[in-house]
Amino acid sequence: GKTLLSGNVDYASQNNVGQSPTYILNGIKVQPTRTQEGIKSIICSAFNDAPEICGETLDDNSKDVPTGGC
Repeated sequence: GKTLLSGNVDYASQNNVGQSPTYILNGIKVQPTRTQEGIKSIICSAFNDAPEICGETLDDNSKDVPTGGC
């Protein structure tokens, strides 16, 4: 428990993570549009040869995605 938490805190500190969610893809902090399509798009862009699923359109549930804030 404590070791896992400590490792996560160290990783967050090293990568300048100050909020959640923070997306780090191949060692690069990215800020996709927080929709299914936006997240899929940023992940698929990391492939040299993207899988077939990257060409499919996902359901639009953007109204269900939390935008953050208190």
